[in-house]
Amino acid sequence: MVFLNPTIRKNQKMQIIHILLSLLFILCQVPSYADIHSTSLKACPKDTESTYHDCYARYRFDDAGIYEGGWKNDERHGYGLEKYSNGDVFVGNHKKDQRHGFGAYIYLDGSKVIGFFKNSKLNGYALELSGENKILDAGIWRNDELIAKSNLQNCKPNWARFHKCYGKYIYDDGDEYIGEWVDDYPDGFGILSYKDGDVYIGEFKEGGIHGYGLTISDNYISIGSFNEHLFHGHFAKIYRNSIQLDFYENDNHIEEVEDYSWLTLIDQSPKSDNQDLIAAASGTGFPITLDGLILTNSHVVEGCNEVYVIEDGKEFRMNVISTDNINDLALLKGEYDPDFIFTLSETNPNLVDDIYVAGYPFGKSLGSSTVKVTRGVVSSLAGIGNDFSNIQIDAAVQPGNSGGPIMNKNGEVVAVAVSKLDLDYALENFGVIPENTNFGIKVSTVRTFLEGNNVSLDQKKSSNARVLSDIVDEVAYISCKMTQAQIDKMKTTKVLFYNQ
Repeated sequence: MVFLNPTIRKNQKMQIIHILLSLLFILCQVPSYADIHSTSLKACPKDTESTYHDCYARYRFDDAGIYEGGWKNDERHGYGLEKYSNGDVFVGNHKKDQRHGFGAYIYLDGSKVIGFFKNSKLNGYALELSGENKILDAGIWRNDELIAKSNLQNCKPNWARFHKCYGKYIYDDGDEYIGEWVDDYPDGFGILSYKDGDVYIGEFKEGGIHGYGLTISDNYISIGSFNEHLFHGHFAKIYRNSIQLDFYENDNHIEEVEDYSWLTLIDQSPKSDNQDLIAAASGTGFPITLDGLILTNSHVVEGCNEVYVIEDGKEFRMNVISTDNINDLALLKGEYDPDFIFTLSETNPNLVDDIYVAGYPFGKSLGSSTVKVTRGVVSSLAGIGNDFSNIQIDAAVQPGNSGGPIMNKNGEVVAVAVSKLDLDYALENFGVIPENTNFGIKVSTVRTFLEGNNVSLDQKKSSNARVLSDIVDEVAYISCKMTQAQIDKMKTTKVLFYNQ
């Protein structure tokens, strides 16, 4: 990114600038470089009676709170994530068992504060965001109290250069910067709004992104440190309902330190007088990563208060990590460890290829929770209306099959079951009742969805090392639970089996 010497527009609104600049959240209380950038901590002793010192561990407290991160002298120290008994979450730096340094505190309703902490209270620049990442308040804080919006003077439009002041400049490509300036360059704290809608808030140096900051994108907030525009150090990606912690060195992804998607960060359940959850609908999915990432359809989890994978009579709570409503795909993650993962075919299927569809048609309404398999061929390489993201198959697909794998004879997934031709649509448009006309989402579309979510596929324990009869036993039964109020709301738009 190249910044040019600015010519400030005379119609700038300094009051707006004053408010926006106050979003800049970095101030002094910076933890040591080693605390933030070290991933070399050894695992703490498994014996919880032993002293935790210069090590890394997950620990559950008596009040049901959980902390996972660095320890020193039996106290939380360094980078870590903490879920409190009330459901709130903090991810960031600690010192002597306190929130201390740069971090983000996420409330159960999805609202959050991001900035600097000292002795577990906001001290320094910080901003408050709603659950939808709208700005609620910002400025300089002292002991959790907002004391000022900013302490900088405005840049004047008639100044020959901007120096040690704050102001606004719109670049030729449509990007916009509001913040501090030194020698006509962004330097200090600022906001860079890209024309595509993404936003960076944080530190700049000599015209470039450098220091602590956060980026706001459509699907997540990413907080961490930058070195001359490059990701450098710990980065926490905060999704709607999960957190992923990564580590970078000069933009090179060194490792995924931890995927915290087992956490339920946000209570998104619609409220009602009757909060009892009912197993109202079901679908199918299948694991694609060794840490239990499940692929299914987005309509399978639509409207669910809670989502579970059921295996051998056990329920595993899942979080919805990402959805693509256009292509009808979704990713789920929870404390679920598969024995192996399904292999995605490198290519789309060909016409008249043999295929096998595995899933749980009609959920448990048929009196059985075992997986069902149907066989058929690829009858078309496009779906309804020449939708080339789909294939058409003649194997039977019923409600409940949605999200299940469509496999070739080698057990490789070539598509994801999505729907059958609607009876009313067929009668209205063709005058006949459809038979054996069902659809799946091509594996090429699935791969694009996964790449867009930075999912790395590891095929070492994949399904192509096993026979097809064993593979289908690993297909996941997905249970969608709702309150009665949610059932009443969804019953006209979603196939429900709540009378099972």
